[in-house]
Amino acid sequence: MTFQNYKGLNSTFNTEEVEAPEINENLCFNSELIKQIREKSPSIVDQLEDNGTVYAELVHEEPQLIWTEQIHGLEEITDKNGNVRPRGFQTRNDEDVNHDVVDDLADDMQKKRWDPTEKTGVVFVLEGTDYEGCSYSPRGVERLYGIANLTHRHKAAEQAGEDYIAAWVVRIDMMKFRKWANAVLNNKTKSDNPITEKDIAATIQADIETEGHELAALLDKATNDSEKRDVLTKEVESYNVKARTVDVIVRLLEQMDVLQMERKRHDAETIPVFFSTYLNDWKPSKDKNLDYETDKGCIVTVIAQGNNHLSVVNKIAEHKNSGSEKVLRIAVANNNNKDYNVTEENRDILRLQFPKKVREHMKKISDAYIAIYQKGSHPAPEFVFIPEFADEYSKIDPEDEGTVFIRL
Repeated sequence: MTFQNYKGLNSTFNTEEVEAPEINENLCFNSELIKQIREKSPSIVDQLEDNGTVYAELVHEEPQLIWTEQIHGLEEITDKNGNVRPRGFQTRNDEDVNHDVVDDLADDMQKKRWDPTEKTGVVFVLEGTDYEGCSYSPRGVERLYGIANLTHRHKAAEQAGEDYIAAWVVRIDMMKFRKWANAVLNNKTKSDNPITEKDIAATIQADIETEGHELAALLDKATNDSEKRDVLTKEVESYNVKARTVDVIVRLLEQMDVLQMERKRHDAETIPVFFSTYLNDWKPSKDKNLDYETDKGCIVTVIAQGNNHLSVVNKIAEHKNSGSEKVLRIAVANNNNKDYNVTEENRDILRLQFPKKVREHMKKISDAYIAIYQKGSHPAPEFVFIPEFADEYSKIDPEDEGTVFIRL
């Protein structure tokens, strides 16, 4: 319903438009508190720009007291073009509200013990966006602001009966909004509740699916999987994540079918998803030596990289010695390193390298055991022990190497 519709209804039913209340000095967010916040709360000027990209601009040079009824929260909102955001302007993948956090914040507000030195939340103006005039409170108040980083505080203010909440007010291009909220406002170095890998992947997915977004254009220009991964890698790096996390997120994007990649690489996060999707009768095993189990058999999962074949050898031996008669399957995923070139042509050749390494290592162990402990054709290793207690150190003679170690 548009603002004019509301004005028409007000006129028809002879009701007055709801106006913002006077600031209640008896509530937490009052004139004195906003003065202290302006003096003591950290500025967000350094967060308006990141890695050379200007995301937003300040509407006011200081935090403002914003009427809570003029803020659009987690309610569904539809823009002028019919595009729906079912969770308002929430940018997190799985999370909306932690009610324990809201309760704690509301308690602080009711007891008027708000710390003015803490970071102040951020709202953005809907004016000039496709969402202007698209949101109204139940009382017909037009919502003028969206939440960039204020959800829990806004909920708490409503719960505590506050009329106003302190916030920075910015203007932002909605094409950049989601990334700004996650990459800058909620990144792992600047937020008390930082984003997760799934948050970043979901944000990148949303940007790719947004018509006219520059990221989608860059991917359209990529001619093969390698070029696509390079584009995604640079995009993930712009979220200020640790180097070891970058390829984890790229692999997650592959599994989410964000791009039509020839190959989807697996890791410890995606393998359980694969099993729950395609083999849901196989349940996680209670046996720490196994990963999945049914009446039909049992499975150990492994990524074919590094020394993982050594772990599989041990699991095979443990399964044999357990007395179980179930068939043990070793479910292998190829090396997921981005530089490991697996193609449709060489995939099976590379896959067979792992079981070969497992068999070779088992034979190596078997040959060594037989030669050393059964045939005696090779000297047995000598086990010596390093001193730990005072009485053991007291027996060491630096001139006699034979006294340095303990022999049992």
